[in-house]
Amino acid sequence: MKHHSTRQISCLIVAILLAIIYYISQTITYQPAYAQIKAGQIADRDIVAPFTFTAYKSDKQIEKESRTAVHEFQHVYKIHESTNFTILKNLDAVFEAFSRPSAKGNPEQILTIIRENIFPISQNAVNYLINDDNRQSLHEYLINQIDNAITIGIFPDEYPDNTILINRNGDIREYSLRKLFSVQEVIERILGRIDNNTRKKTAHEILDFIITVNIFPDDEKNAEIKESLREDINPEIGKILQNEKIISKGNRVSEEDFQKLQSLAIAAKQQGIEQTGMELFFGALGIFILSCFLLWSLLYYWKFFIQTKLETTSEVVLIHCGVLFSAIAALSVHLLLATSVFLIPFGFVPFILASIFSPQIAII
Repeated sequence: MKHHSTRQISCLIVAILLAIIYYISQTITYQPAYAQIKAGQIADRDIVAPFTFTAYKSDKQIEKESRTAVHEFQHVYKIHESTNFTILKNLDAVFEAFSRPSAKGNPEQILTIIRENIFPISQNAVNYLINDDNRQSLHEYLINQIDNAITIGIFPDEYPDNTILINRNGDIREYSLRKLFSVQEVIERILGRIDNNTRKKTAHEILDFIITVNIFPDDEKNAEIKESLREDINPEIGKILQNEKIISKGNRVSEEDFQKLQSLAIAAKQQGIEQTGMELFFGALGIFILSCFLLWSLLYYWKFFIQTKLETTSEVVLIHCGVLFSAIAALSVHLLLATSVFLIPFGFVPFILASIFSPQIAII
């Protein structure tokens, strides 16, 4: 009777240990239903939010939206004052060449000075400008016209749109290209107001040399806008309410659906509810009850059918240790090597039992 009671206690202890092993293994490897679904697969069940949480976009999605926003935004331009200065400086340089002491009023000498230091001016233009009145009047006319043009703005000929954003001292406004000038339009506008043919040809040579684009991208402002656009990207997909269906059974899981599940997993971890304690408890309780039933059934089977084979309690304990060893070995190999438990050689312990006791006990 004493041996029988001890064996029952041994069965109870083994069942408890098996339940503990199950609980520990599930604590380590537990994956809720929402963590088992991948993007692109067909959902085999409905996934419902167990609590209210905020779903966030993936880093990849945020980066994609950021690139799209940056690519599509209208760049800001500005009038470069340094370019305006260079245009007027080159204009003055042409006319000042006639006043250089080294020129001595000699057209040939002036021609050489301008060609070597400024631009390839023609002999006819030098002959026209050698006259003080012609030179002074054309200089004043070109200064006024060019100053007006560069103040309004000269845009690149290859600019693709019909409107352009220009930053004028912090005031960004949209301008129609019709209110601005291209290089060719500036030249034609200035020449259109000159009647004298020689004067027009001379002005044309000078304008071809000095007129250039003065509207360029405002790199500093564009960088600021790009950064602002990136910061304005909303990282949230939205708020998912408790009991709201995230995925319906039979539907293909989209990237957005998958990201909602990822957000749910993160939220569950942050709130400390990534595992359902009651589910684990009842699972372990089920293992305990099942183990007790099987071990006690085995005990009574030994008692009534193969009683002579088990003469001491130590033999029962040895068998129970074999059961525990199998469970621990299965868990260890599964966790450490990520191997399916079905590949674990469970026959190792039965072979030992068969050699110690009998094949009957080993089969049981």
